Order: sequence, then structure tokens, then C-alpha cells
Amino acid sequence: MNTKMFLKESSPKLLLLAGIVGFVSTAVMAAKARPKADKALGEYYSSRWRPREKDAKVWKEEAKVVFPIYARTIGVGILSTTAIISAAIIMERRYADMTLLYSTTEELYRSFRRSTLQRVGEKTMESIDGDVADERAAVADEITVPEDHTLFFDVISGRYFSLPRVEDLRTVVIKLNEDLYTDNFVPVNSYFYELGLEPMFHGDNIGWAIENGRLELKYVSRLSKGSDRPCVSVSFATMPRHIYDRLLV
Repeated sequence: MNTKMFLKESSPKLLLLAGIVGFVSTAVMAAKARPKADKALGEYYSSRWRPREKDAKVWKEEAKVVFPIYARTIGVGILSTTAIISAAIIMERRYADMTLLYSTTEELYRSFRRSTLQRVGEKTMESIDGDVADERAAVADEITVPEDHTLFFDVISGRYFSLPRVEDLRTVVIKLNEDLYTDNFVPVNSYFYELGLEPMFHGDNIGWAIENGRLELKYVSRLSKGSDRPCVSVSFATMPRHIYDRLLV
């Protein structure tokens, strides 16, 4: 990556860092300028042989006296504010671009699945989903499972987990559907929490919305990659979507 590309990609971080450093510098410069400003005001009033008064006209006169002293400090403060605002604008534009890209990609994916399902049929589609799950399972870390537990593979996160019974997984989905009808949105981290799995990064912003209907599981029976132990690959009929996709509805 060349310097120009690096600066373009990192511009929000660099602007934010410059703004923070600028605000710190503004505070330091203001503290250092305070004694000079007090001295200048003291000399200003001493030269006019009158006490300090508090009215609008006097404040304007004092501002004229101390402005040259604080000019650099004010300038640094303005530049720092501009840098932070610019960083926020750039991030907002990138967020909007990513939102549009995600929405377009999601719609293309749904269209592809619908067309594929119409062409090959439901059984072949299930076989394709199973092959996809196998590819993800092949690179996942297998876990130690008690003999009386059933081994599962979560297609969404690409992780193995185990439960005493298949019915326990159905119970989890029932609870998630109850939460869905109550809160109108269920993040995938709630699903992982119920399974005893670690949460995913940004997993609170990805999940299922009430407008897409209730959650339904899809099961595909397979053998685990290492031990050839029976394994159930688990996915959902409706895949989770990013929460900002709801903002576009």
C-alpha cells in the first residue's frame, strides 16, 4: 500500500487523532497564555487609571487586549474541531456506502438462492447447503463432547458445540422467538449465549427482525471432520441481517 492510499484509508483515524492532540494542545496553550493575558489587562487598566468594570463595553475592550495573546490558541481549537467534524463526516459517508453495498449484496444473495432453488429443487439445495457447511466445518476447531451429548456445528459462526438433546436446541429457538415477538429484534449473540458460545464481534448488531418472520432451524446430518462422529449442522431458514438493514425498510 502506497502512502497516498494509506492516508486515504486512514484519514478518519488520523483526523480524529489530530483533533484530540489539538484539544490537548489548546488546553495547554490556554493555561500558558493566562498569565500573559492577566498581565496585559493589568497594564491596560493601569495606563488608564481606572478600576475594572463589568459591562458590555469593557468586555469588548478586554477582548481586543487579550485576543492577540489567545489568537494561536483559538486557531488550534478551531482546527481541532474541524478535524474531528471532518473525521465524523468521512465515517458517516463510508457507513452509508457500506450500508448500500450490504443491502445490494443481500438482495443479490436472496435472488440467487431463489433462482437456484427453482432450478435444482429442494433436495439438491439441501445437499448444496450441506456441502457449504462441510467446507466451514473442515477449518473449524473440533471440541471434546461427552458421550451422552449430541455434537452440533453452527454454520453462522463456524463453531462446534454440544447439547444433551436435540430438543434443547429447539427450546432455545422457542425462547428466541418469544424474545423476537417482544423486542422485534434478536441479535445473534443472544443465540450464542443460549448455546453457551462466546459472542461474536458486532454480534449485537446482527440478528433477526420481526418483519422477516419467526426463526426456523435447518438441520443437515453430517460426520465431524476428525472423529467421524455424527454431527448436526445447524443453520436458519432466514439468515441474520445487520441492524442497519432495518433502517432501510
